[in-house]
Amino acid sequence: MVIKPKMKKRVIILLILIIAAVLYSCVSEQAVPVMMIDFAPPDNAELSVRDIRVRGFTLGWTEPGGNEYGYEYAVAASYDGNIESYETALEHDKIVLDFTPDYMLGSECRITGLLPGQEYKIKLFIRARNIEVAEYLTASASLPYTGDAEFLNVLVNGKDAVYDKVSDTYSYYYFPGFGENEYVVTYRTEPGCVLYINGENADGKAIKLTPNEPLEVTVVNEKTKAARDYILYAGSRDNGLPVVIVDTKGQRIESRNRTITASMKIIDSESNPLGIGLYDGPIEIRGRGNSSWGMPKQGWSFSIPERTQFLDMAPAKAWLLLANYADKSLMRNYTAYEFARDLGAEFAPKMRFVDLILNGEYSREGRPSEE
Repeated sequence: MVIKPKMKKRVIILLILIIAAVLYSCVSEQAVPVMMIDFAPPDNAELSVRDIRVRGFTLGWTEPGGNEYGYEYAVAASYDGNIESYETALEHDKIVLDFTPDYMLGSECRITGLLPGQEYKIKLFIRARNIEVAEYLTASASLPYTGDAEFLNVLVNGKDAVYDKVSDTYSYYYFPGFGENEYVVTYRTEPGCVLYINGENADGKAIKLTPNEPLEVTVVNEKTKAARDYILYAGSRDNGLPVVIVDTKGQRIESRNRTITASMKIIDSESNPLGIGLYDGPIEIRGRGNSSWGMPKQGWSFSIPERTQFLDMAPAKAWLLLANYADKSLMRNYTAYEFARDLGAEFAPKMRFVDLILNGEYSREGRPSEE
């Protein structure tokens, strides 16, 4: 770029004026000073660890006086280091609570999901708006081992509950329209352990669950004082599918040639009801298939007294319940028939996915109970 001499003078003068304005603003009484906050904790500040559990603990800490700067807190916990700074802890996934305004925490926070049997180093980081993160307080905690406070088994209405080891949750699932009003929990714990609910000794007492309301209980080892929290839950397994309930009245579906009398009920999904084609009445049912008949999950044929519409399918008397056990995608038949219909085939059977309850149990394998 070529600049004329006069133009060059003007550019230089303009730059001088800009620099002067910047310098003036730095020394002017009107300039806003840079906000500096001393994050050194007061002499009486502490980070206390209490309510130690197998998978966590509760932290309490002293806040700096006043909160005109809007303090926020983050917690790092590690048994193998890498929490020298907030950035390092974040990089190594050691942050168990990321920055949260103090009014949401109230100087206390419950930390969960840690590994049992470990000694944890804990750091509390603090920051205010537009202020660099600083380490505030440190502490340590040793978590007890899992076996020190443990459920050995949990039954809900006499059936094994499903255990989620990540969240220490024991769950019992039922299907929409097929649940009961009350669920009773029976259990066994490790020797020397006692069950507490809401801080009260509930050992030996019947535990009743309200559907869809989680109940937190605590197993405490009376000798070591190790404590472990569990969640007990009975809730609806609503897959968004209609539910088919078959009751064979104690009979087994053991033949492809001989039918047995049973009853069947079709109910809506709670989350996506079709509202049409439901059923509650008798059926004649028998086995179906050749090679598939020997598979763990079987298919069945059944008929009803009169032509009836199921869900949004055309009325008929003869129907099939396909297990599709060999098709792990569960999509081949459905996709083929839907594709044929889209191509204008003269006949392509309609299919609908359903959840099946057989003799009171969710049909994972599709066979009636031997009992």
